[in-house]
Amino acid sequence: MKNLEDKRFCFYSWCVILFMAFILILRWNWTPTFIDIYYHLLAAINFKKAGGVLAVSLWEHAPCGRPHLYPPLLHILMLSALKLNISILTVARFFELISFPVVLVTLFITIKRFFSPRMAFWSVLISSSMYSFYLSCVDFLAASLAFSLGLLAFYSLEKKKIIAAIIFMSLCFYSHTSISLFFLLALIIYSLFKKEQFKNALAVIIFSTVIYLPWLIHQLRFLGFVDISRVQENFPFELNILGFMLAVFGLGLAIKNKHKYNLALIFMVAVLPFLPLRYRFISGQGILGVILLAAIALDYFYNKIWLVAFKLKRAWPVLIYILAVLLGLFLVSPTVTIKNSQAQFNLFGSTYANIFPGLETKGRDNEISIYLPKAFKPVFDVVLENTLPGDLITSNFEYLAGFISVFTDRKTTSAMLSEIKPFKELNPFRYAKLIIWLKDPQMLTWQPEALIKALDLTKIAETEVFYIYENPNANIILAKDICAGGKLQLGSKPIVPLGVCLGILIGFSLIAGFDLSRKV
Repeated sequence: MKNLEDKRFCFYSWCVILFMAFILILRWNWTPTFIDIYYHLLAAINFKKAGGVLAVSLWEHAPCGRPHLYPPLLHILMLSALKLNISILTVARFFELISFPVVLVTLFITIKRFFSPRMAFWSVLISSSMYSFYLSCVDFLAASLAFSLGLLAFYSLEKKKIIAAIIFMSLCFYSHTSISLFFLLALIIYSLFKKEQFKNALAVIIFSTVIYLPWLIHQLRFLGFVDISRVQENFPFELNILGFMLAVFGLGLAIKNKHKYNLALIFMVAVLPFLPLRYRFISGQGILGVILLAAIALDYFYNKIWLVAFKLKRAWPVLIYILAVLLGLFLVSPTVTIKNSQAQFNLFGSTYANIFPGLETKGRDNEISIYLPKAFKPVFDVVLENTLPGDLITSNFEYLAGFISVFTDRKTTSAMLSEIKPFKELNPFRYAKLIIWLKDPQMLTWQPEALIKALDLTKIAETEVFYIYENPNANIILAKDICAGGKLQLGSKPIVPLGVCLGILIGFSLIAGFDLSRKV
């Protein structure tokens, strides 16, 4: 009977995952969803040109550049797709399409291993319905990759597959810094909770850190260029009311039965140091502990309802409970969104109510795509017609310059992810051949007169959204003389060739797969 129930809940979980994948396929033409992906695409494109991983980014803050400190795994994966001559847009859409289903699959197999197929089903159901969690996964692909790999590290460790756990945790480090630190802290706490796993967990922590050392040393070498004050997470802080209410109840249950539910408590404690990054770790991937606690509560209520059904010798109480949960999570799922100290209540706040074609809303900054072919095709054409490959471009909106750079193959004098400072601070407009100026929606006819006069700019094109200016005095040769020549040379040569990167990844995949498949 138990085996039959397990199979049934496994089936339910896969139905939810496949249904979500189906919806995302329907949304193919509406992607990419957010601007963050263009940073990763730009890195992957320049890795492809160089033939491997670069230590210095010369495609942003050009021509001087800045250290490239972002863990490179996602860029290597994107680069591999680009090497197959897959278009840039298709690569972006594909990685966004698979990110959330992969997160749900890894969550399912991990929770199934630690608890049961039924707990895994509740976890998949809750996580798939939390719209802020969904948005964080599809918007921030590197964080989602690290999240999935971190879960796989825990899954492998619980199976006592230490080699696989080390590999997955190492790849987690090479995917995203803060998410990998979250899982590292969770591993440390896990080793203290489960004494029998202490040596295994310690081995995973030590050896995965050793494997990460080359990139860690590179990051520490340029630590002086990191400005934490520039880290910006200005997204709405969103709370799923039903999910958090269930989590509060589940917390009481977990505390009463710490031995059974210690994993949920581990993730709740591990997230505490990261709470200042409230969107990422309360509304986004860091909500893992909340998801598990809510699943514990749903499982508790299911057991109570099942006992009632057993006494009545009727199945309808269980069916009504499951239908109520599906209705509450799939459709209703009320949320409170807080932005600029103002709270907004949304009764229909579930993922499904927000992304199903025809029902989707576009009220959040991080759910609005800037990929608008009709608006940007004229801009791309002007840039390509009025610049040479070595010329630089910029914009009054840094991510816009990066976006245009992706599709025109022109370097920018500005940069996305501004927390990494350039080797030398230069006026971004002074050395740019073209300046794409995003119009003020409140004053569409206003132009930056002071800048036009100071640089003797000429307006060469105008659309409904942009002014495009040419800078006749942009002197790329002078700018390069100002920059540090050594850094320019460092930025043009890969520190690890692509072939070596792919060889390591393939080797890691085969070793991890073999370790997981062998019987102990």
